[in-house]
Amino acid sequence: LRIGPTKVEKSTGGAWTDITGTALTGATTDIPQWAMYRDVLYFTNYGQDRMRYWNGSGNTTEIATAPWAKSILSYYGFMFAFYVSTDGTTFEPRQGLYSEDPQNDWTLCEGNELNFHETQGAITTGAVFGRTALVVKEDGLVYLRWIGGPVRFAQELAKGAPGSLAPLAGQSIGEKGYLYLGTDYQLWIATANDVIAMPPKVKDILRNDLYRTNVKYCRSCLNEEQNTYSLFFPLDSGGNTGRITLNYTTGEFAYSTYPSHGWDAVEAFRWAYTSPVSVVGVVNTTPYTLDVDTVKNDEISASSDVVPSRYYDTDWLQYANMNEGRVMQAAAQFTGAGLIFDSANYAKVAISVALDHKNQFRFRKVYDLRKKHVDDEYTTIRYDTPPLQCEWVNVRIEFFPSVTENPVLRAGWLYFIPQPDKRDINRGGSISQE
Repeated sequence: LRIGPTKVEKSTGGAWTDITGTALTGATTDIPQWAMYRDVLYFTNYGQDRMRYWNGSGNTTEIATAPWAKSILSYYGFMFAFYVSTDGTTFEPRQGLYSEDPQNDWTLCEGNELNFHETQGAITTGAVFGRTALVVKEDGLVYLRWIGGPVRFAQELAKGAPGSLAPLAGQSIGEKGYLYLGTDYQLWIATANDVIAMPPKVKDILRNDLYRTNVKYCRSCLNEEQNTYSLFFPLDSGGNTGRITLNYTTGEFAYSTYPSHGWDAVEAFRWAYTSPVSVVGVVNTTPYTLDVDTVKNDEISASSDVVPSRYYDTDWLQYANMNEGRVMQAAAQFTGAGLIFDSANYAKVAISVALDHKNQFRFRKVYDLRKKHVDDEYTTIRYDTPPLQCEWVNVRIEFFPSVTENPVLRAGWLYFIPQPDKRDINRGGSISQE
């Protein structure tokens, strides 16, 4: 399905059919949101019209008893509407309503009004991960949890969590949490008890390149098969032409741009139940396949003269001797790393290291990944360097595939020699010892 300013269309066999019913009165700047509730699709076009539903056949139906809402959420047997209005004109930016019969009655549940006054900002969206719902606001996050009884739900402010101005930039990552773009232009994962910042280099890209005026129009999608989250964001007023793809389990990420395409919408889905996940993007009403639904090896190239490669940076890591949560000692000498790869007869990797926030990678060594014994599944590499005085290290791993094999990194660790005579130092790169 696709939601436009004035109509909703369904694609069957590549042909688009209008299933709107009564025309929508939206605009191209709307940020539509949708949710599934008891096998029925509900959606809103940013409060321009009342909430609608589509049950899989016929046209969409406007719900005459529902409020106007800029955001909706399905959670624990209820449909929620956030940032609501009873007349379509005056909206309550911190208010939510819920119903267990959303097609017919929004007053059936006694006390079905929730107010999120934990912060002053407006609600931008909602999300569910595990048994926790998350109400995302412009200036914070509020946990919403089912507790039963006449009260039904408990609210709790997520302390220290930034809010979000980009409602469609967030994705629930299964039971792990909710990955979103914060108002500090950094990616965060909100878990049931904490919020965790993503790699600093991702933050640097977003803070330097993202066109902040249009941040609310960011889009995102999730590929759960590969544990990857993709954020599509504006580099200028020309639309979402930038993309960061982040592996939220390893921290590996890639940054790319689409100079000729500003993506209005993106979605990850399967063509069939057993198909791999595909990512499709849309510009105006034209769909494009962004990530092909078949696995492509890195070594496949249009030109036999091209030897493709890629690399992974660990980002800046620090040795820390902790005592009851406090860093007692950070000074150390870096001496190398241990890395485990899938065994490969012809693929190779190169390892190098940068120190103390200097992007100068040194001590580069190349290793093959051959099996040491015929039954080996994995190859362990010991990367050694002279003792290097530092506080921060960034290890770079370059991957060189063969015609038939790709290097696959499984695990890794770093080696340090602690220096107990130096405690709690904070040395910048300008005075780092070489």
